[in-house]
Amino acid sequence: MTYPKHPALSQTVEVTARTILPGDVLNIGGQAFEVLNLIELPAQGKALRFTTGEVLNMHFKTRLTVFRTARRW
Repeated sequence: MTYPKHPALSQTVEVTARTILPGDVLNIGGQAFEVLNLIELPAQGKALRFTTGEVLNMHFKTRLTVFRTARRW
């Protein structure tokens, strides 16, 4: 996984469990992970499933900085 190919079309955004979206890219330990899908957890948390197969449980108060590519309609 790499960072978005067109940096001009992407932006850095702070997200919570409520605002994270599939396609967002997280930098964890210098490695880029793209969110494939989200699973609702109890107490407003989310389980983030990455394209590589790993899963990260996100507490509802957690704040992360992600790369978000501009979506075209």
